[in-house]
Amino acid sequence: MDENQLCFFEESRINCNYDENDFFTRIYNGRWQEILQTEEFKAFLSTGNESFTKDQKLAVAIACLLAFTQHNFTGPDLNTLETFRFETIWNIDRISVDGIEINTNIEHVLLLFISQNILEDLSCQFPSDIVIKIWNLRLIKVFQRSLDEDSVSIYDKLLKIHQELSLEKLNEIKNERFRFLVQLEVISIFLMYRRVNKVADLLKEVKEIYKIEMIEQGVLGMRTKWQQKALPQFHVSIEQNNADMELASEITHRETALIELLKHNDDTLLETMMSVDSDYRNPSQVSSSIQNFVLITARHLEISQPKDKLANEMIEPYLRILLAQKNGPWMIRLDALLMNIKIDANHRRTVERSLQQCEDIVMKIKEKEGQAQPIQRFSYVFSSLMIPRHKIEAQLASLMISLGLIKGALDVYLRIQHWEEVIDCYTRLELRHKAAEIIQQELEKLPTVKLYCLLGDATDDVKCYEKAWEFSNHRSGLAQRYWGNYFFAKHEYAEAIPHLQKSLEINSLQETLWMRLGYAALDVENYELAASAYVRYTQLEPDGFEAWNNLAKCYIKLGNKQRAHKIFQESLKCNFDNWKIWENFLLVSVDVGCFEDALNAYNRLIELKNKYFDEEVLTIIMKAIANDLTDAEGLATSRLRKKALEMLAHLGSIHSNEGVVWELSAMLTNEPLKKAEKLQKAHKGYVSKSPDWAKDETIGLTMLKLCENLCEVSLEASKTFEEREKMLVLSQLSSARLTAQSCVKVAMSNEWESCRGVTSNINQLLERIVLKIKELK
Repeated sequence: MDENQLCFFEESRINCNYDENDFFTRIYNGRWQEILQTEEFKAFLSTGNESFTKDQKLAVAIACLLAFTQHNFTGPDLNTLETFRFETIWNIDRISVDGIEINTNIEHVLLLFISQNILEDLSCQFPSDIVIKIWNLRLIKVFQRSLDEDSVSIYDKLLKIHQELSLEKLNEIKNERFRFLVQLEVISIFLMYRRVNKVADLLKEVKEIYKIEMIEQGVLGMRTKWQQKALPQFHVSIEQNNADMELASEITHRETALIELLKHNDDTLLETMMSVDSDYRNPSQVSSSIQNFVLITARHLEISQPKDKLANEMIEPYLRILLAQKNGPWMIRLDALLMNIKIDANHRRTVERSLQQCEDIVMKIKEKEGQAQPIQRFSYVFSSLMIPRHKIEAQLASLMISLGLIKGALDVYLRIQHWEEVIDCYTRLELRHKAAEIIQQELEKLPTVKLYCLLGDATDDVKCYEKAWEFSNHRSGLAQRYWGNYFFAKHEYAEAIPHLQKSLEINSLQETLWMRLGYAALDVENYELAASAYVRYTQLEPDGFEAWNNLAKCYIKLGNKQRAHKIFQESLKCNFDNWKIWENFLLVSVDVGCFEDALNAYNRLIELKNKYFDEEVLTIIMKAIANDLTDAEGLATSRLRKKALEMLAHLGSIHSNEGVVWELSAMLTNEPLKKAEKLQKAHKGYVSKSPDWAKDETIGLTMLKLCENLCEVSLEASKTFEEREKMLVLSQLSSARLTAQSCVKVAMSNEWESCRGVTSNINQLLERIVLKIKELK
């Protein structure tokens, strides 16, 4: 295997021993455009020349892919645009996939198409060739990034190639840095599809193999110029214990002109966090490979964490490492800056720098002189985020809107033909009719499915979505999605469901649409459809607690509470601090007999809502434990007695006037004296909560039964006790006698008929208590 055919490290070209005019030599030297101007290429393009060797075909495929990537992703523009206007033997319409169109800003699609065809043919001829598999993987990433939305067909191809690129297969790559790079490329593609759990597993695997240690710690530091006291700051440092991986970026990328991080020049904020400890002030210089790993780790945090200030605090230390590097891959620096722009955009003191930085990036990508050369920009390109140029310009326009520069943003959106944003800008300018006019003009120039759909959005005309569907020959999931979203926005869920389903049949990689389908089905009480939709959503986005919660609700409605119980557990993993989920989990746990989970849930609810109290549920749990019922796992609930008593004690300190808490605690207590004391507190709690209980016969009966139990337990406590407890027992007997007498007196004065039997029993117990007190004295 020729490893020079795999990678674009600067040092990889050192080992190139091909002739000057060889295709691969030209590629290594950044002269891939020369290949596309040769007579051999023109002949191949027209006839599919079979006289080409395997290496020549691979070189042509790589040259086409790199030229396409340069023009649409890394810049600068290709020099000779007319070169690629040839008649070909292939049908270029095949470039579309799953009814998804390539973005209108993507140019020279023919190059991508040629590369795809050659690599597919080579894959069939040489199914075990690892170099061809890796270039197919890179093609997949570029192809997906060129589409307007994720394609399930392309994702399936990724999974197939990933299965074939096992660790054993990758070990055929002898250069460890090359092998590491390929693994990062695989991870970055899964990241592109937002498979956060898969990415986490792969990152962990890579860290172990290459002995990378990321030390996360708190250090004292300051963020403002006037700050007097250093505060704890989140800090990350990198340790790499593999000598083969430690080739410094100063060697590998010393000639690469990196885009600089602009200063925000604020009168308050420091340019970067300054640590009190000098050892942490300047991030260490790390190799290009490790920079790439840090970037992917930061990107994984960005998409796996909630979009809030805390998530930004977690990401910033990783970006601080990347932006402090003096040398490194151009694409890694570009991606780090784009991530930093997003964070800066959330702060009023740094939002202007984010706009200036984004403008600088757009300009630097277009520059041919004074910037990194194309070959330098391609170092690590396929393991980077690979953001198309038009999306960077769209990010610039979004920043303009945040600063109130609506007309400037509108100009950018019009240039890059982001029609949805154009509609939004015209709506902000109160010129929504203008958006419809422009889209209508574009439709007359070149009709597309998306333009018909956007015209429907601009005019609220449902017939436009129908036209889009017809125009696509009933193949566009996009048309059905817009159609369904139109009804969804109007809360006409029954009408929305068929269109949402059809769109998902065509392209199942639409997370938001699965969520909307589930919500719509739940609203119309189609619980089976809602459950299936939420199941699919949770497979794609496992960290969304709302989906898990709604899925559990579906199973409850379908009568499957056991499954709902398991679903709530997944929901709690995503949002541990949501009391509503805990309450739902508590109720389902009780219903299915998972009393330990119910106890834990009740404890958590007390932590989240200090005054939380549910008498009915609490009584069910405690009676189950007191009666030693068997739980859902076949275990005796008596094992939970200690934990239950601890919780009731905590609950009693919060709700001292809830007599039921002390009564339930007495139920679980085995020692008669302690039990009697708790029953005494229960009586006090009932009286405190219902001071007018003497006017209510129902409450009166409850009080009398409590007194009956109190007298019995107090007498039991007097049978066996230690000498030192004698005064306690006497005191308890006296308290029980007084409490019972007062309750009996109320019942007799009110002549409560339902209480006659209980009062008679209490009077007998009182006689025994009097005798017992005399005996002990």
